Amino acid sequence: MRAIFISIDRSPKPNYMADTEASFLSNGGGDFTVLVGNDSASYLQSSKGTVIPLQAEEASALAVYPLRFRGATNYARMISHELETAPEDLLACEDDIQFTCDFRRKLQKALTSVPVKRFILTLYSAHNLNGKPIDEINPRSFFGTQAIFFPWVIRRDLALYYKRRLAAWTKDIPVSFVTYDMVLADFCRENSIPIYACNPSLVQHTGLLSTGFTPDDRQHRSPSFKP
Repeated sequence: MRAIFISIDRSPKPNYMADTEASFLSNGGGDFTVLVGNDSASYLQSSKGTVIPLQAEEASALAVYPLRFRGATNYARMISHELETAPEDLLACEDDIQFTCDFRRKLQKALTSVPVKRFILTLYSAHNLNGKPIDEINPRSFFGTQAIFFPWVIRRDLALYYKRRLAAWTKDIPVSFVTYDMVLADFCRENSIPIYACNPSLVQHTGLLSTGFTPDDRQHRSPSFKP
C-alpha cells in the first residue's frame, strides 16, 4: 500500500502537514509521498517524505481556475501518481488529519471485513455510523476525503473518470461539478462501487480554517474517532 498526501501552502493560514506527518509516522505509517498543490514546497523542508511540488508552468496554468477545480486536479494527481510504474493499492490522504493509534493494523482489520473486490474504504466519516467494523455509505450522502483506501483494481478507472470530468468542465457549468468528493461519489454511484467507512474512524479532521470550499470556516469532524 502506497501512502500519498496532497498538501498546499496555505500561507498566511496554518500549514498542518508537519503535525499530520508526525501523527502518521508515530502510529506506524511508514514511507510516504507528499504531492504539493502548488510550486512552493519551502514549508516542507523538514519533511521525512518524498516531496513533489508542481512544476512552475503547471502551477501557473492551474492558477487561473477556481479553487475547487484546482483541488480536484490535485486530487486526481494522487489517484494517478505512478499508476503504471508502481501498481499498488493507495492510501490517499489530505494534510490536515490526525491518525488513531496503530492505524495500519486497524485498517488491515477493516479491510478483512470488506465483502467485495471493487470498493473504496474511507478511514474518516462525519456520519454517525452503526456498530459494525465497517459501514456502507450511500454515495449521495458521501463527503469528506480526509483519508481513503483505493484498491489497485479501481485506480485506473477512477483516474480516467477524473480526467474526463476535469476535461468536460467549462465556465458555464457550476464549479461543484468538479468538487473532488462529489466526483468520487458520482464515480461510485455510476459504477456500482460501494463506499465503506471504518467504524470508528481511523483519522480525525484537524483543520481549523477553511481552505475555501466552505464560506464560513466551519469544518466537519468525525464523531466516532478515538486517538
